[in-house]
Amino acid sequence: MREMDHEIRLPTLLFFQNGNGWKGSSGLLCFSVLPAQEERLPVEVWCGPFCRELSQVDDRREFPLSAQGLAELKAWLEDWSRRMEAHPTHTPEETRAWRDRVKAEQAAAKE
Repeated sequence: MREMDHEIRLPTLLFFQNGNGWKGSSGLLCFSVLPAQEERLPVEVWCGPFCRELSQVDDRREFPLSAQGLAELKAWLEDWSRRMEAHPTHTPEETRAWRDRVKAEQAAAKE
């Protein structure tokens, strides 16, 4: 198994308490921390390289909006990054096919 290529960086708790979201990546892992809802931080993870809108979400989870919750969130993302680097959830072909399908659906909806 390769060592993690990138450190996962998250803003401070105050950043999330002020209603902000955050997106980031680490190797193949991409993630989005959505703005807090009812004192919970919703998070989505997917296999890169494409943006969330063009990718298949692999997992969703919520963490408490607290210092402990933020630490648990970071540990969960680090675990996902290690696992995804060792065994990607989707092949590059599957990832491109998903993106192409979403783009085709978006184009059809505009017509």
